[in-house]
Amino acid sequence: MSCCIQNHPLTPVQSCGADPLEAAKILKTFEVLYSAAHPGAKEAADADVAEVEQAEDWTSIAELPAWKQRCIKTYYACKDRGWTGKCDDCLRYCEGQRNWPLRACRPRKE
Repeated sequence: MSCCIQNHPLTPVQSCGADPLEAAKILKTFEVLYSAAHPGAKEAADADVAEVEQAEDWTSIAELPAWKQRCIKTYYACKDRGWTGKCDDCLRYCEGQRNWPLRACRPRKE
């Protein structure tokens, strides 16, 4: 099951027939492993999101929950900064899991 989820991290329930809780546990494990292997990825993503936050007017989403605002802002950083991965799929994942999948959509290495 973990191999299928690794190959389809954005749609593990639909693509692999995984139990949502099992998929969440496996994805969390992958996230921890990814963070250990790519120590600067989260900081680079946070820096891009901070720049986007300053460049845009976000009053239209101010009433949304904080996690959803973060998903939207990260999506804009992904699109505006040309991150790797499919930003639209990562936004959908973020809306479901309330956490951006850096292993799938992240800043490009310079």
